[in-house]
Amino acid sequence: MQFIPDNVNIDFVGKRRIAASISAVLVVASIALFLVVGPNWGIDFTGGAEIRLRFSEQVEIGEVRDAIVAVGIPGDSVQSIGSPEDAEYSIRVQDAAFGSDEIREQVKQQLQATFGVDWIAEERFEAEVGASMTLEYTGPAVPMEQVEAAVAGLANVEVREAPDDNTFYVKLPGLSQQVQGAIGSQLAGHSFEVLQVDSVGPKVGGDLRRQGFISILATLVLVLVYVAFRFDLTFAPGAVLALFHDVIIVIGIFVLMRREVNISIIGALLTIIGYSLNDTIVIYDRIRENMERYRRKDMEGLINASVNETLNRTLNTSLTTLAAMIVFLFMGGPVIETFALAIALGVIVGTYSTVYVASPMILIMEDVKPYLVGVMTLSQRSSPEQAAGVESEDDEGRGGRLRQKSTKPENERDLFKNV
Repeated sequence: MQFIPDNVNIDFVGKRRIAASISAVLVVASIALFLVVGPNWGIDFTGGAEIRLRFSEQVEIGEVRDAIVAVGIPGDSVQSIGSPEDAEYSIRVQDAAFGSDEIREQVKQQLQATFGVDWIAEERFEAEVGASMTLEYTGPAVPMEQVEAAVAGLANVEVREAPDDNTFYVKLPGLSQQVQGAIGSQLAGHSFEVLQVDSVGPKVGGDLRRQGFISILATLVLVLVYVAFRFDLTFAPGAVLALFHDVIIVIGIFVLMRREVNISIIGALLTIIGYSLNDTIVIYDRIRENMERYRRKDMEGLINASVNETLNRTLNTSLTTLAAMIVFLFMGGPVIETFALAIALGVIVGTYSTVYVASPMILIMEDVKPYLVGVMTLSQRSSPEQAAGVESEDDEGRGGRLRQKSTKPENERDLFKNV
């Protein structure tokens, strides 16, 4: 599958300034969108619940939306899955404590009516994977049977004993139970079954979001170290800059499209980093081979030749990967749709960055290299033994002479490789 002729000679490096301007605009716009507009975080990162329902007969999505709006849930939380004839819907509620305030107040009123207004000393509420209350009370210990009898009239409310004295737990109806109850009461004439319930607490969601971004940053740092050891320090910044470029632009596109950013996006971004790095390494290998083969050739022409020589392989890999992702995007269903879209965008942006960001960055590093070499040489000469530039000799064997010790490396390239 050779789409590109062997003698192709496209001046990629010559367009580096135009490409750099386009990339800078896209990266800045993506960062601005992320900070100003903000991502559409999924329940994985914010906490909440996703309930998948299937009705026994066809129900319009408008009826389902009207039913949940009546209980305070936004109508756009409902999404249709599959064809309308399937009558299958997904309801996402990003407020893990939705509907809990009213139930908590009812629990307190029942307990105060039974044991007194001042009986409850302290109340703590947790919405992590199911809402629950921790209550401390005053006075002598009360058997749990009496507490259970006090709240017996409230549906789906359970009382549990706590290890501390004068303390007990009250488990409240979960978010999914409340949503099901609301739909059941508003659409009483339609029966449905619950296919799946996914719940995430707000603290867990916050931890997932933080750990996801830490994993991406750690990956970029490891890539910098890997490329620096495998090739040269002049190659490493270009690879990391290209990967950062890919991740930021893909996130910016998702923010612009108001697509949900969930845990699968983190997996997709890490996959994009791996894909783009693999593409970059192939071109870097060819550049290194040509640097050893054509030592006197100008660097710009050498990078151009290397990119053109690997262009057929780059396009074949990108097109085949993109074709697979397009199939998943349109035929894989809603479960894999977000992941497939992120990978498809990453393949396009990653191919561009490998050619127009990672490779031309080597030219910039070659210009910066003499300054880095000078800094390293200065730091070596500033060490205590080399600052004097001399070495003491044995007075008997050398007559007390001092011999100048050279600190200059054999050549600048060897020194730079050791950075």
